[in-house]
Amino acid sequence: MKKILFLVAMSVMLGACVPSEDNKIKVDETPGVFKFSDLNRYMNFHTIMTDQKISQKIMSKVDTVNQYSFGLASDIRQLRHGKVSSVLVKTKYYFPKLGDASVVCTVTKNDKVLYWEAMQLNSKVALKKWSEIEKIFDFKKTYTGDEKLSVYVWSPKGNTMYLEELAVTPTE
Repeated sequence: MKKILFLVAMSVMLGACVPSEDNKIKVDETPGVFKFSDLNRYMNFHTIMTDQKISQKIMSKVDTVNQYSFGLASDIRQLRHGKVSSVLVKTKYYFPKLGDASVVCTVTKNDKVLYWEAMQLNSKVALKKWSEIEKIFDFKKTYTGDEKLSVYVWSPKGNTMYLEELAVTPTE
């Protein structure tokens, strides 16, 4: 029974962490479709949890044990056919106490970092309440296929925070 509940929980969380079709940006996949074969597109499953006191939804917990949240990690060609020059990232976040964490976007190839940018999350705004952010990470260069895109939240000091509904939209 626990395995079934875990799989249901994973499908809900993964449905929230897929490339989306917001702002009339064309995406080659249907958002919200979960396929078990797509599990290799995601990372840090062990951070997924539920806590009814914080949210009715499934979330990823970042803390001193796990400094990196659940996130997207995929070859660009798996996300979008053609060129990708930026990604739109939307998420909701919550801090139980003041702290530091950032949304991180990277593009790598053959273990070499081609692009890295982080956006600081404001723990004062999200102190004991859910806040939303939206950010376009502009690569200043176009990538076409075998590069790997990763998007996640990082708390370098191990501050506790929660993340839900991570949506990543690659754009041309």
